[in-house]
This record gives sequence, C-alpha cells and structure tokens, in this order.
Amino acid sequence: MKFIIADDAETVKDSYRDVTENTPGIEHTARWVYGKHPTDGLIDEYVKNGELYLLTEEGRILGMTALVMHQGDDYADVPWGTALEADQAATLHLLAVCPSYQRSGLGYDILRKAEELSVLKGKKALRLDVLASNVPARHMYEKAGYALRGQKRMYAENTGWTDFLFYEKILSPGGGSAGGDSSGASYPPPVFLSLEDTQWPLEYTDHDRQIVRAVAVGEDGYFYFVRAERDDQFGRATLIETSGGGVEPGEELVCALKRELREELGAEVRVVCEIGTVRDYYNLIHRHNINHYFLCRVISFGAAHLTQDEIECFHLRQLRLTFDEAIAEYERCSCTKIGKLIADRELPILMRAGEILRGIGDFPGNH
Repeated sequence: MKFIIADDAETVKDSYRDVTENTPGIEHTARWVYGKHPTDGLIDEYVKNGELYLLTEEGRILGMTALVMHQGDDYADVPWGTALEADQAATLHLLAVCPSYQRSGLGYDILRKAEELSVLKGKKALRLDVLASNVPARHMYEKAGYALRGQKRMYAENTGWTDFLFYEKILSPGGGSAGGDSSGASYPPPVFLSLEDTQWPLEYTDHDRQIVRAVAVGEDGYFYFVRAERDDQFGRATLIETSGGGVEPGEELVCALKRELREELGAEVRVVCEIGTVRDYYNLIHRHNINHYFLCRVISFGAAHLTQDEIECFHLRQLRLTFDEAIAEYERCSCTKIGKLIADRELPILMRAGEILRGIGDFPGNH
C-alpha cells in the first residue's frame, strides 16, 4: 500500500461523497453531510496545499486523510500532554476509509502512515479531534495509542454546537519507517516558504507540480548538485540546482526522491530528515511548484540514467562542491531570470541544511 499526496481534487471529492452516502450509521457517528462537512472548498484547499493524502493499492483508493504540519488556533487551549509550539505538532483531519474497504483495519494503516510521515517531517506529536458521538473512531484512536487530552463544545456546520474530544500521540524521533533517519537524532522542524515569481508577470496559474529535491552530502564531505545548461522559453542560462524532480502519480515522496537521485546522480541515498517545503511559481508556464526538500547522505554512486531531454536539452551533469562553493555558484548563476528564481528558492534551503548539519555535529570540514 502507498500513502501518496492527492493531486486530483475531483476524485477525492467523489471518494468522500461515497463515504458520506454509503457508510452505515455515519449520521450517528461522524455525522458527515457532504456539502456541510466535508465541503468542496475544504477539499480543494487541502489538495492545493499538498495536505490531502490517499492510501492506495494498485491504483485503487482505499482511504484518505488530511495531514497538516501544524495545529490551528482552536487547538491552543487544549491541555496537551506535552507543551509544543504550533509548528511542532501535526494534525489529522477527515480520516476516512472507503465503504468497500471498511472493517478491514485500514484506518490503523492510515494512522501509521501519517505518524511515519510526521516523524520524517520533524514533528513531535500527532493530534486530532473527533466528535464525542463517534464511538467507533474513538475506540480506534485509543487502541492505536492515542491519549484523550481534552473536550470542548464547538460549532460545526454539519452538527451545530456539539462536544469534540481531542486526542494526541507523542511521536518518537527516528520511529518512522518511511525512509528517514533512524539514529534518534533530534532535528529542527521543517521550514515552510512561499515565494512569488519576481521575474515574469502573473497572468494565471493552471496547474500544480509536486516536486521532491535533495541537499545531498557525500561521505567525502562534498555537496552534490546538478548543472543544467538550457536555451528555451526561459532564456539561455547556466544553472545549479538540487537534484530531484516530479512526483509520479501514485508515488510516495521518499520513493520519488530516491528514484530521482538514482536517475540524475546515480546515487543511492539515506534520507536524514526533511528540510522543508517551498512553494513558488513559474508564471511563464503558469505553474505552481510545491517543492519538498530533504537532507540526504549519499551511500554510493553508480551510473546515472538521464532522459534524452535531460541530456540533449538541459545538458544535465553532476556538480560536486563544498558548501561555500555552492553558495557562491547559486549567486553567480542568479544573473539570469530563471537562475534568480532558483537561487531565491534554494539558497534558504541550503543554509537550513547547513544549520541542521552543524546542529548534529556533522557539518563537513573545509577542503
């Protein structure tokens, strides 16, 4: 089974409609009424933000949930088991198993996947709320190790004023199995940046692209990037960029990351931690980019497997630099429009990677 980011809001809406219309007893438990909760607008927002995840198998949607890497203001006054900043806890919403697959334990699988991803993103707790009337869900959360932390009366469109219960599970650093570091080291929470395209005017945006990228560090202490030389609609430019690329339909982030690094660098890597997410725009091609950055250690190098476009159009090749050389190269390449957009996006991430490495006493020495 895969736990993937949803990219088609309409398919997600159809799945939630199926849940609300065909789950026995839902009017007495979750009390969901499609159009009141969940709504088209809520699902659109989660999908746009890359926060709606699907549990899939062989292309079939088994279940879904929204996983948000911070908590909202309505969680601030709950007596949680540990005091955390809002961005140190992840929150779970709209967890559902499709009617054809209910009563098969898939809710636990969704919880486990969400916990693993939250650990990978540096979160210390996973929190959620549930209606007091939703006894089956409460039993599942408690059996999965979630502790009841509080109760308060709140208003919801589908229920009116009613009692909500708040649950929490403390996450163990290194406890996830989604491909992250297992050393137990403590990492800072991921950064989240949102950037505008300062080089081309905005006309409209008509598509999103989920992208994975790595700040890759070798055992030799060097940082590994890709060099691209392009002459296309973005202009003629020589560029430095982190290795990575688009997430394919049905692909998990870490699997996509490792595939891309094999293809572009010929590298097998170990994911240390997530650095953060940068949302930016390429107005020239009407695209919104959601870039997921990870810090990786290179385990070994083999042959790269570049596409014809990467060879003939971008002249892609490996670039091996010290940390200071990489910063200087980003600045040098920012003299073109596309180079400036890339530098604005990646320099803060590279600096954050340096902070993480220094914080765990693993920053490469001078060469």
